[in-house]
Amino acid sequence: MVLQHASGPATINADVDSGSQTSSTDIIPYRFTHFEKLAIELQLAVVEAALVSNQPVIDLKPVGVSLDILQTCKWIYDQGSKIFFSKNVFHFSDLSILLAWIKSGTFPELQTWK
Repeated sequence: MVLQHASGPATINADVDSGSQTSSTDIIPYRFTHFEKLAIELQLAVVEAALVSNQPVIDLKPVGVSLDILQTCKWIYDQGSKIFFSKNVFHFSDLSILLAWIKSGTFPELQTWK
């Protein structure tokens, strides 16, 4: 398998399909280029599936979801943040945790709650 990167290809000696240790010439780009070609509704559905938990988010520690998707691009951050905070249920063990998080500036739109 060959990973394409701006500085040139890097070869990995592994066959993804069979799991064997052979070289192939498959090109896998670092940048995922097809997501943006999906309809907006499908993009939002993917982001929602990645960020909505069926369990409460306790003290801002989500269970069953990863917030790493928010780091992929500005559009996913903007839309994903809205989805994460509007579609999940949040529980705080202490009011001070909530207030400290709001004041931290992690999400500026919450600054009006001070």
